[in-house]
Amino acid sequence: MDSLVTEPLEKLKLLPRSELLGLPRISQSEVVAEGQKMAMTTYHDQLGDGRHLIAIQIIVPKWLGLFSTVFAKGFVVAPDDSRVDAEEALLWQFL
Repeated sequence: MDSLVTEPLEKLKLLPRSELLGLPRISQSEVVAEGQKMAMTTYHDQLGDGRHLIAIQIIVPKWLGLFSTVFAKGFVVAPDDSRVDAEEALLWQFL
């Protein structure tokens, strides 16, 4: 399941800064893996210090939808266009 988050995130990392900063605050889609539908949400948050957080969250339903497992990963785009993996504290809001 980790690849469901990692693969689209790696593609986003390759985009030019202007495209990343133009991403909507939230966009949702549906992915299918192992015969199961899952919600995928891409988040774009502007951090107070001029950096931008790009994160992807996958919600995998369990036990007939009564429970779910959530995966999230992200990266930060700095004003100088450097990109680093998001710190765990930045991703807590998506888990």
